[in-house]
Amino acid sequence: MLKLHFAPNSRASRTLWLLEELGLDYELNRMEFHPKDLKSDEHRARHPLGRIPVLEDGDVSIFESGAIAEYILDCHKNGGLKPDADDSRYPEYLQWFHYCEGMVMPPINTIVVHTLLLPPERQD
Repeated sequence: MLKLHFAPNSRASRTLWLLEELGLDYELNRMEFHPKDLKSDEHRARHPLGRIPVLEDGDVSIFESGAIAEYILDCHKNGGLKPDADDSRYPEYLQWFHYCEGMVMPPINTIVVHTLLLPPERQD
């Protein structure tokens, strides 16, 4: 069974959304977005930087939400969300799959850091 190490309000949400969308069985290890959970020795054994999400699938352990999404779509069912490599739609699929990571997420990360994560005196 798939096991997702998850913290709310994080990139792990997109992995959880995909698991739900595809109707896959999974176990959820809900963690706090806090160093006591993420930087623990137990979690660093899963991800050396203490980040989330991490997906375990039997002997396989994989991190980075984009890599996890590709793994799920390739190794489990994809519900028609990912065309085959020989499908004429495949290049466009790849383009939009990676667009958010390259173009949308950097400014969103800046907004989150400067409005939520920094101490109040450093927020803008």
